[in-house]
Parts: sequence; C-alpha cells; structure tokens
Amino acid sequence: MNSSDNAPNLDGPTTDEIDQLAARLPVTRAAWAFLEPFYEQADLISAWPMVDPQLRLCWAQWWISANEAALEAEGYSREEVADAFVRQAGAHPLWEQFERVVLRDFRAAMPLHPDTWGIGAAERVIDSSTEVLYVLRNIPANGVWQPGESQETVPLVMRHSAGRWRLLNLGYEQVPEPGWPPALWGPPRPSRLSAAPPASQQTRQNDDPHGAAVARQPDDGWVRSHLERFIDMTSLVEPPSTRSISRNGRDSRRMKAPLDEIVSATVLIERILEQVTPTWRKDVPEDLGGRWQQHRDAALRAIAALDLHPEIQARLGEAPTGSPASLLHPWVWDAARQLWSGAFFAEAVGAAARRVNAKTQQKVDRKDVADTDLFKQAFSTALPAEGRPRLRLWEDDGSQTYRNVHRGAMALAEGLFASARNLAAHEDDYELTEKEALEQLVAFSLLARWVERSRKITE
Repeated sequence: MNSSDNAPNLDGPTTDEIDQLAARLPVTRAAWAFLEPFYEQADLISAWPMVDPQLRLCWAQWWISANEAALEAEGYSREEVADAFVRQAGAHPLWEQFERVVLRDFRAAMPLHPDTWGIGAAERVIDSSTEVLYVLRNIPANGVWQPGESQETVPLVMRHSAGRWRLLNLGYEQVPEPGWPPALWGPPRPSRLSAAPPASQQTRQNDDPHGAAVARQPDDGWVRSHLERFIDMTSLVEPPSTRSISRNGRDSRRMKAPLDEIVSATVLIERILEQVTPTWRKDVPEDLGGRWQQHRDAALRAIAALDLHPEIQARLGEAPTGSPASLLHPWVWDAARQLWSGAFFAEAVGAAARRVNAKTQQKVDRKDVADTDLFKQAFSTALPAEGRPRLRLWEDDGSQTYRNVHRGAMALAEGLFASARNLAAHEDDYELTEKEALEQLVAFSLLARWVERSRKITE
C-alpha cells in the first residue's frame, strides 16, 4: 500500500496549490492591505500607503483633468495639487472631493463584496517587478479555481519596489502612464478623459492545468480552514493491530496524513502562524519526537487567537488586554489596523499620522494648513482670529501650567510629524520593527487623545 492509499479524503486545495498560495503571500497580503480599507471602510487615506506613487499621480491627474476649468478658476495649479495628493493623503483642501470621487467611481466600476471575494493564486507576469493578480468576485465552492472555469474578476496590477508590493492599477491589466490626461484604462491615450472609469466586468478563464487555489482575507475562514486541516492531518490514529505496542514498548500510533503531505502543508502553515501568532516558535515547546507537535499546538493556539480577533472582541465590548486595539485611540488604530495585520508597520504609522492630521483639520475646520504648522496654530496660546480657532487643553488662567501644557502639545506634534510621519511618507525603503512602530503609534494616540478632549475656541 503506498502513501496515497493512506491519505485522508480532505476537501480544499491540494498541496501543490498550497505551495503556490504560500509563494503568493507577500503580494496577496499587500493587495488585501489596499482592498480592505478601500472597499470595506471607503477610506482612501488608509489605503493610500499601499498605492504605488505612479498610480497616485495618475488618479490625481484623472480627477484634476475632469475638473480643470473649475480648479483653474479658483486659482489652483494642477501640478501643485497633483503633487500634494501624491505626497500626502488628506492634507490638501481638495482632498475630500478627490477621495469622494475616486471611491465612488472606481468602486462602482469595479464592484467587490468582502463576503464573497478572493484572490486567485495564478498570476500574469508583466515584467520582473510587475504582475497582475485577479480578485474573484465569488469564491468557488471548494475554494479552488478549476482549470477552464470562468470567473468574474477585477485585475490588480501590483509592482514590487523598494522591498515592498504596492497597487499599480485597479481594474485594468495595464501599467498606467501619467499625463494630462493619464492613460489608466487602455491605449491609446485618450485626447479627452471620460468623467468616470469605464465599468470593468472582466470574465477570466483559468488556464492553469493544475487549478489555482484562492486566498481569502486573513480575517475570514480561509486561515482557520487551513489551520484546522493541518490539525486534522497531524492527529494520531491507532494502527490496525496493537500487538506492536506490547512487543517493543513504544507508541506506534501514526499521523493521519502521509508525511510528504504534512511537510508540504507546513510551508503555508508556518507563514500563517508568523502572522497570527508571531512568537509561536518561542512560546510553544519544540517537538523532539518528529510528530509535528509544535506546529500542531501552535495551530491550536492560532485558532484561539483568531477567536480573540479585535472585531469579535468589539462585539463583546472589549479588546484583548495588551493588544494594539486596547492601547490605542480609535483614530490611530482604525487607520493602522489593516496595514498592521499585514506587517506593514511603517505604512501603519504613516496612515495613523494622516488620520490624526485629518481629524484635527476637521475639528478646527481648516484645510489650509497641515502637519506641524496645523498643530502649532491649533495649540497656540495666542488669541483666536477669524478662520484661526484654537484648541485648549487647559483653561487660560494666566498660569505657567497653561502655557506649558500647550507648548508640550505643540512640541509632541512637531516631533512626530517632522520625524515619524515624514520618514514613513517619503522614504520608500524605510522599515520599522513591530516594537518601534507600536511605540510611535502610542505617541500618535496620545496626540489624538489630546486633540479629541481639547475645547475649540473661536473668540
């Protein structure tokens, strides 16, 4: 009897498909880090770090070209507006209008629903750093995109640059070209850009002869199903006869699945564990008996960790003590959460900085200033003026305490935006460890709390 005769009848992707998915994890993780805030939260600020600067510029030029006459009448320079959008989401006075139109038009042209979507493991390579992923609007019943099967898809062009993957185009299988207007959805470059992107209802047939498994978001059942499958594969079963146990005194139980299948499955399982329970190798005792017990115990712990996911805890009224969700102000964590779960730590800090800046602009009703200058003016102890309200953390009693509190708030904001935010926004190869990023998020959380509880004065 060969090993295949002993293989359990498990539904879902084969080991080859699991290996294929494991190889795709870095790029699919980056894709989810864009898709979730863009489609689920309708939040372009949080998705912006995962957008390649070339696509940022093309989207900016698309919107500006469609509104050029009105912007010119108001005295705006199209190049300056485009540059401001590319460099920092949320800071420019026109950002809200730009964000609203991008979210409305692109989500209408390329509709996706989080309850049914998934990313196929098959890809189309454009060049050494650029490839196309296909987001399936509906996951196949068994989680595998079968050869010859057609599915409605939304293409994502992804580019690897400066050590990370980012979105280079949404909905179209071409590299966009900047210009006035840009070429976003098909050559040749249009002489006059349409007001909205054309609907993308692409149906793609899977031409992979081995099938292509589908990766769901880390937050749904895809991760859990692979963990549960691995636990089942490594469960011990009794041999046909127990006489061998009494003869040699050893436990001769065997694992349910053949060894080669288990070895293949661990490629994906280890990567899942690194994301769900990053310290599993240190926390779970090493297996010295060759039974994959360390991996199995870690998988059981990971399932328990998924049960304590912040969204589930939110329904219970409380996040797990010590998790980022329990430590951080909602402005900060809501902006950083998806990037954090994908281990994009520097980008998570950048997204949190943009959200705190945007919320502060909203509170003082100012879009003409941003970042350090915004907080200097907001926390200034000078009297408010027309169009320049102030934020008060302490009553103006003429004391040194009043002056120190507001000077401290300005100093904290200046340090965070001059260093942490600028590095995250402008240095493509800038990396942060999880610990460093959490420390910076805590600092932004303190600033957010001060802004939220401060009192706005206008006279």
